[in-house]
Amino acid sequence: MVEICAYYYPGWHDRATVPRSEWDLVRSAAPYFEGHYQPRVPLAGYYDDTRRSTVKSQVALASRYGIDAFVFLWYWKRGRIELEEALLQFGRINTAMRFSLMWCWKMPKADLPAVPGHESELERRRWVETDVYDFQRMIDHCCERYFSKPGYRTFEGKPILLLYSVEGFRSQLGDAQLREMLSAGRRRAQALGLPGLYLVGVTKSTVDVRGLGFDALTGYNSILDPTESGPCVRDYADLVPRRVRAWRLMSRRNVLPYVPSVSPGWDATARGIHVARLHPELDFPWVPVVVRSTPEKFSEFLHAAYDWVGEGGQLPFIHLCAWNEWSEGAYLEPDRRHGHAYLAKVREVRRSRDRTVTRAVSAGQTVGDETAGASHGLFP
Repeated sequence: MVEICAYYYPGWHDRATVPRSEWDLVRSAAPYFEGHYQPRVPLAGYYDDTRRSTVKSQVALASRYGIDAFVFLWYWKRGRIELEEALLQFGRINTAMRFSLMWCWKMPKADLPAVPGHESELERRRWVETDVYDFQRMIDHCCERYFSKPGYRTFEGKPILLLYSVEGFRSQLGDAQLREMLSAGRRRAQALGLPGLYLVGVTKSTVDVRGLGFDALTGYNSILDPTESGPCVRDYADLVPRRVRAWRLMSRRNVLPYVPSVSPGWDATARGIHVARLHPELDFPWVPVVVRSTPEKFSEFLHAAYDWVGEGGQLPFIHLCAWNEWSEGAYLEPDRRHGHAYLAKVREVRRSRDRTVTRAVSAGQTVGDETAGASHGLFP
């Protein structure tokens, strides 16, 4: 069985330190050209992800459509944790759905929306300044709070931890310190009674990360490669085959498994102040905008991910980006335009492919098999 895991961004609520919420950005988004799909409107309305009822309904919906796990974006900076409420609510629900964490090297934005040409200093302040000792403290916290829970995802008995992004941690720490930090984290987990850690590096492009100590690689919204130049507006169907080729390149270059990340789209213009026009000199969040995504084209992308997972040496899971990146146009939750169509494609593809997947996965390699079908309230 291939495990389907959806990235979960836990920022959909009012925050005292932020003048505008993520929902404010989504609501106020305006189209830049004819046919530009803005604003995006959730079918169920603008929710608060700090409420247990919200998370419970999300878990039920995701599970109904064949999603096995949420991968929560998780923000730790020297002991300070932000946007943890949705994860804590998830842990208080009796559910068979599994979960894992993606440690982000930038803290959540505290100044929205972005202003062209004035982001550099603000972005530097968001960097997660870490080191070997800080990482060990973080692993202590995770071992006690998350890794020990029966619903936490593992591979070969090791808790899976994603690090976003390889480029960010690498530029701040350098290769030698990053390598030592990852090694120290594994040793710390072993000292606490675990077999180690399974560390998955999240990359933005087809980089060479050999020797850094990652066990596997993946992408976040890999419909785009930031190193590629191109027009402001790009076609979804043109980008998909490029991303599939990039999976192969990344795996071969780094001699590591690569977990495919499949996204229904990308459009982060909601995150920026409105500009007179989109042009190539602009950067995130204005350009590029991916257009003409459809449930059918998304289905083809997901089929390609299944094909990739079936090749020798790859891991038995697929990432979806994302469950709820509403302000970046990458979400599977139902909206007023498509309803449940994207989720229906997840279920449809899964049902057809799970019947035909013949790749043998031994019991010791099955991700989370020890908890499959079990209900658990994870956190007190």
